[in-house]
Amino acid sequence: MSERTRVTYEGSISDLVTAGLIAPGAKLERTYKGVKLTATINEAHGVVFKGLDYGSPSKAAAAARQFVLGSESPPATNGWSFWMLKLPKRDPVPLATLREQYIQCAGKDSAVA
Repeated sequence: MSERTRVTYEGSISDLVTAGLIAPGAKLERTYKGVKLTATINEAHGVVFKGLDYGSPSKAAAAARQFVLGSESPPATNGWSFWMLKLPKRDPVPLATLREQYIQCAGKDSAVA
């Protein structure tokens, strides 16, 4: 029997907020299959979609895809690559890009210590 291995990544929404890369109230967006979807980072650093706090970008992205597809269960979705941070007067930035910036900065900090 094979067991599924859960992959974990460095960097969370809380890490990005603490580092000043994103702020509570930030708007996330994505157009998926022609449907414009939006979510918000809340004060607890969760991702809110359609009024529900999903905690993580991936759970919120799965719920968003489920909403569009009308599927019974949420499809596995990488929320870091799914959601784009809406920025004033700039193109949206994938959350994955912000997390990568955080990881690079955190690595530099720990390498110096």
